[in-house]
Amino acid sequence: MKRLKKLDYFIVIPYLIMSIIGIIMVYSASANIGTQNGGSPTSYLIKQSVFVVLSLIIVTFMMFFNLNKLRNQKLLQWIEIAFYIGLVYLLMFGQSINGASGWINLGGPVNLQPAEFLKFFLIIRIANFVDLKQDELMDPDDSWWLTMRPTLIRTGLLLLLVLAQPDSGGFAINFMIVAIMLLASGIPWRRSVTILGGFILAIILSLMFVIEPLSKMDFAKSSYRIQRFVAFLDPFGHATGTGQQLVNSYYAISNGGLFGGRARQQYSKNWVFT
Repeated sequence: MKRLKKLDYFIVIPYLIMSIIGIIMVYSASANIGTQNGGSPTSYLIKQSVFVVLSLIIVTFMMFFNLNKLRNQKLLQWIEIAFYIGLVYLLMFGQSINGASGWINLGGPVNLQPAEFLKFFLIIRIANFVDLKQDELMDPDDSWWLTMRPTLIRTGLLLLLVLAQPDSGGFAINFMIVAIMLLASGIPWRRSVTILGGFILAIILSLMFVIEPLSKMDFAKSSYRIQRFVAFLDPFGHATGTGQQLVNSYYAISNGGLFGGRARQQYSKNWVFT
């Protein structure tokens, strides 16, 4: 009961509201698809509702779990080794779904995607490391890099293994998790601005001077991932191909506005700003 009194309702209430909105939006966007596929219009609604209930059970369990047990250094090391083994295994024997060999089949329809669990591990590991090394990280001299270098190199190797699957989306999400945690770790604001500015500049320069020239080469025309970057730069120029999803997203946002359209409205996609 003591932990219930310490609940952060600014986190719990938005979480519940977004879960409910998510269920509604999934039903709104998938009811027709379920019918067209010969199934029930509520099939995706039921699945999403089950996932939300399971997430609530997990949240409740973690609320009463002693999180200090997750800070055990040996435990974190063994989990890290397990991720290395799992990600290397995927490169050789992983099941390919949507072009990425990022799934381990556990039998039947049950598949495990290590990149999804890597998110939680990186959050726990980076948070624990930052807490232990707070004084060194706050030092205005170059000790920040010397302190973080081993952890960042090992984290970078894990991210590269995800990218090699190839899972560009999983790599991007995990990379952003690490970057945001470092920026929010309490390091001096000038250093945060430098890191963030350098990251944004690197993305812009990569798109302009690497992706754009590569996209004009013959081998890149058959690369789905490179073409996705090209479509990001000019979505309406590729509206019938790799840019179709982004163009439809623009239309959905334009039609739905900040709060979306009414349920079951026939937009190309149903999007909601969160």
